[in-house]
Amino acid sequence: MADEVRTLATRTQQSTNDIDEIIQKLQLSVGASSKAISEGKVNADETANTFVEADKVFHEIQQSSNRVNDMATQTAQATEEQTCVAEEISKNLHGLNQQTEAASEVAETGEELSQEIRRFSESMKQMMSRFKV
Repeated sequence: MADEVRTLATRTQQSTNDIDEIIQKLQLSVGASSKAISEGKVNADETANTFVEADKVFHEIQQSSNRVNDMATQTAQATEEQTCVAEEISKNLHGLNQQTEAASEVAETGEELSQEIRRFSESMKQMMSRFKV
């Protein structure tokens, strides 16, 4: 019976050593798993921060795009207004040109009348010179 107790004690010791080895391996695995989970959380936090940063950048891009769009609209309006002003100036210049042409015609007619009056005056002068008082 003593042999059986020794054999049982040896088996118990062996089982205890096996269990201790399993526990150590388990603890190493749990430690590695814990480390992996911690690293995963750090990566997840960094990814979340990156998404927040990206959202800010996209928001800034959207604001810049809106400002560019507003400027383009203002430029289009200014261009349209300048086109209207240029058309008005063109009309005014055309009208001024017509008035200048009309004034030139009036001046020519006035010159012709002036020459005719001068000829008439000279003719009258010659006729008057025939009469002596």
